[in-house]
Amino acid sequence: MAQPVPTWKPYADEAEALAALGVDGSTLPAEEYDNGPRFVAIGLESERAVAEVDPDFARLKKLGQRGFYVFAGEGTRWKTRMFGTGLGGERDPATGSAAGPLGVHLLPPRPDRVGSGDRA
Repeated sequence: MAQPVPTWKPYADEAEALAALGVDGSTLPAEEYDNGPRFVAIGLESERAVAEVDPDFARLKKLGQRGFYVFAGEGTRWKTRMFGTGLGGERDPATGSAAGPLGVHLLPPRPDRVGSGDRA
């Protein structure tokens, strides 16, 4: 899969996004990634929490043209779900266009993220 390297910035409406997704909080600050489509990455505390997300789609849609990508895991195992109401669909558990930015969100050279460069 080829895609542009995304740009990113803190997501200003994090509290509203968490409320719309029905989750209590994020394990990392929510950030918005743009690699053509825009996605907001939101880390949750467990794979079970990711599986149990039951969003208010009307509320998510009010947050504009972006998808919301929730994830949890460690090492080489990650559970993800993407809710793209603002992108024309509701759910896409295996979206490639959001997976690229998730790699940027989690992996080095981002020392403020999981894996500070010591991954094997």
